Amino acid sequence: MHWKNIKNIQLSEISERVFHFLFERMRWIFLGMAILLTVSCCYLWYSYLYHSEWNEAKKQSYMRTKEADIAFDREKFDKFIRGADDRQMEFQKDLAISTDIFQLKK
Repeated sequence: MHWKNIKNIQLSEISERVFHFLFERMRWIFLGMAILLTVSCCYLWYSYLYHSEWNEAKKQSYMRTKEADIAFDREKFDKFIRGADDRQMEFQKDLAISTDIFQLKK
C-alpha cells in the first residue's frame, strides 16, 4: 500500500466529487426513488386487499370487540324519537305572523 497517497487525500475534494456526482444524476435518483415507492405501495395495497385471511381466533376476537362496542341505549333512542316527534308537531303547526315588520308608520 502507498501510505503517502492515502495521507494526501483531502476530504473536501472527495465530498465535492460525491456531491457533483449526485447533483448530475439527481433527476434519475428521484425518479428511481419514486418508482420504488410506487411499487412498494402497490405491493402493500395488493397484499392487504387480496391476502387478508384471518384465522378463527382473530375473527372471534374482532367479533367480541365489536359486540362490546355496540350497546343499544334505549333512553337515548327514546329521547331522540321524542325530539323528532316534537319537531314534526312544530312543523305541522300553522305559521302565524304576529307583527308585520314591513308596515310603514303613518
